[in-house]
Amino acid sequence: MGCQFSIIVPCYKVEQYLQEGLNSVLNQTYSDWECLCVNDGSPDELGLVLDAYARMDKRFRVVHQPNRGVSVARNRALGKIRGQWVLFLDGDDTFHPRLLQWVGESIEKGPSTLDAVLFRAQVGDERGARFLRQDEPPVERTVVLGEEGNPAAFRSMYGALYEIAYRRKRIEALRFDAMLKYGEDLLFLIEAIVRMRTGVIQSWKPYGLRLRPGSAMRSATTRKRIEDGIAFGTLAGAAIAGTPLARDAPFVRQFYGNVVERLAGELHLFNDDVLWERWRIALGALLKAEIRFSLWQRLVLHVCSGSFCRIGALFFGRIPYAIKRRINRQIVKRWVQTLCKNCSCIWRQGR
Repeated sequence: MGCQFSIIVPCYKVEQYLQEGLNSVLNQTYSDWECLCVNDGSPDELGLVLDAYARMDKRFRVVHQPNRGVSVARNRALGKIRGQWVLFLDGDDTFHPRLLQWVGESIEKGPSTLDAVLFRAQVGDERGARFLRQDEPPVERTVVLGEEGNPAAFRSMYGALYEIAYRRKRIEALRFDAMLKYGEDLLFLIEAIVRMRTGVIQSWKPYGLRLRPGSAMRSATTRKRIEDGIAFGTLAGAAIAGTPLARDAPFVRQFYGNVVERLAGELHLFNDDVLWERWRIALGALLKAEIRFSLWQRLVLHVCSGSFCRIGALFFGRIPYAIKRRINRQIVKRWVQTLCKNCSCIWRQGR
């Protein structure tokens, strides 16, 4: 029997946070949902917690599997969903109680071509996120995607995997890359966005994101992380090539920064010829893709993918990235605005 929403929850070593997350689903003001929870071989008592919720409410469905990673867990759930719309919830995060209600209202009011409803995350520390009071439905705007959409509209849908409700038919052919430990969620998101026709963007933060020590978002640079960054650049570049995202300057600038500047800085931490060669080949593949890089970006890609790979990475990648990490752009922006304002006042007084 089908339902409106399928919520996918991969679980591993989050026993102390899990009940809070599952309760946030159970307490939704909208009741037509199912929650597929995948115990990815967690060594704690997490599986018992999941089974207890499944006995308490039949809308919770539980799958137990040996530890094979979050991508395999999500893929297994994707193969079992029955809802028309899909949302992702990490086992240590939470939903605002009205998330499904107001997403559902957007779907009812939206066009038949609607493929996604986007919202944002409220970030918290290890204790969890505190939602801001929201008594009225959020303000929303509709963006046209597909062949009639413009590049900026596609970029506006780009955020995080868990910040979107996806129409099931639009993503049912997609799966997460189980070989990636880092970047697998952003790759899935990019592949989904380029398939969308229409989206709705809501102006509120109903997803509670918990940032805690030991999470993947806060992990230190490792060889695996660099390997996955290189693979992500290759796969994501192929996914956006020839699409509106490949023609959007802000998105391409961010994409370029991640696969060139960030990775250049991290590669210098490892004296590994194999990693450097893989990175050089990946940059060469990006040069051949249908992506609208600027002239400066293409110059850097040419240099870093050529014979002077490491030297180019040092001067065109690592150094600019290190500088940008230490500059607060908002402060610089305020300085420039203040300078322009003072110059304008002086000019007017001189007249």
